[in-house]
Amino acid sequence: MKKIFLFGASKLGELAVDKLLSHYDIKGFIDNDPNKQGTLLLDKKVYGIEILENFQDWEVIISSVYDIEIAKQLIDHGINKFVVFELIEDDYCLNFYDYSQVDNFNINHKKVCLLVENNSGSNTFALSKNIEESNMEQVDIITIDKSKKNNNYYYDILTSFVIITTHDYRCNDKQINIQLWHGVPLKGLSYMSKYENQNVEANHFAWSKFDHIISYSQTYSTLLNACYGVEGKKYEVLGMPRNDLLFDFFESRRNLEGILDQSLEGKKVIFFLPTFRKTIYGEKNGRIDRDQDFFDIENLHEINSFLRINNIILVAKPHPQERKNLSELSNIYILNEETLNNRNIDLYEILGAADTLITDYSSVFFDYLLLDKPIIFYTPDYEEYISDRGLLLEPFDFWSPGKKCNNIKELKEAILQTSENDLFSKERRQVLNILHRYKDPYSSRRLWDFIKKLITN
Repeated sequence: MKKIFLFGASKLGELAVDKLLSHYDIKGFIDNDPNKQGTLLLDKKVYGIEILENFQDWEVIISSVYDIEIAKQLIDHGINKFVVFELIEDDYCLNFYDYSQVDNFNINHKKVCLLVENNSGSNTFALSKNIEESNMEQVDIITIDKSKKNNNYYYDILTSFVIITTHDYRCNDKQINIQLWHGVPLKGLSYMSKYENQNVEANHFAWSKFDHIISYSQTYSTLLNACYGVEGKKYEVLGMPRNDLLFDFFESRRNLEGILDQSLEGKKVIFFLPTFRKTIYGEKNGRIDRDQDFFDIENLHEINSFLRINNIILVAKPHPQERKNLSELSNIYILNEETLNNRNIDLYEILGAADTLITDYSSVFFDYLLLDKPIIFYTPDYEEYISDRGLLLEPFDFWSPGKKCNNIKELKEAILQTSENDLFSKERRQVLNILHRYKDPYSSRRLWDFIKKLITN
């Protein structure tokens, strides 16, 4: 059996032990946290990186969400070959990287890197779609899809001058680090979350390293800062690139017709975009009983019959952290990440085709407000959800301008009612004006202009 160290004494490291123990001789963990060093995790000792000086013939498998920071650390210590452990739903994969032939990792001051996490409302992916607005012919703009990594993955990231991301990220002080995040924080995050198993001070430290945090508005900046607590001057109110994609109705309709392989002429289109109920690390966010579960097979058939009678097409997309292996019905299409990825489009490039949005606690509805179309909230587990996760914005009725439904019967009634009367238009505009400074399709242009100034200065 190969002898390895796992770099990352974390929850992900524990999951790595569970998956790898029968295949590898795991010597122990390596971690940068001095409070963990010298302790035991799953009966395996936690060391500092110095331990590798005595075990250079042992392989290193990175088992941390801060893989980029660790990869740089390994390379700086002369370890140019390593493996990265990644979870894929209930399975895992190991990605091997070899930089033994790379002469240097010097930063290229004309290189910009866009990190794409997924195609479900990615601000970096949307920004890459509008590169023509950047007016930076002499700059090397690299878009990296984390689902399609190759051996250049860490090289491109570590040698870029500007790094633009949408998720948690440990920054290199020698680079310009820009955080776009992925939505208005309706749910509690970090300091404002009810999750027990997270290091909020580590989150605060990581976010304090960002040079710039792009914002919707002063309200958004205040909300996000309640969660991470950084200097207010870091926020730049420019709007979000992904929202630019919402405004082209005809292109959205054309993209959706291509995915569905059918004409939508004369048909009403509804999107159902719920958030997740359980993370890959076991953290729970509410729970929906079977009789209330939209994705229960009996409920799907009942809803499909209702949709067919009323000439409605419903596109349902589970959250990227949850996969639903379901077959489509005549009027229900289950959209998955692979479909969007294969077509090289983002969710927001078809969301504009929706006549109505159904969601629960997902922040997607804050962006959908820009279209001034009806929203329905399906929240049968409201009490349990706020008990488990907590909401940053209350009262929920004010911040969620739309009909609330607690079961499938109420959901069907709301769909019919919304088709006939738009009862929440005034309430939607009120929330829109609080959260969005910009209500136009030019956020990418503003952001590229901002990036250009950073590089030229």
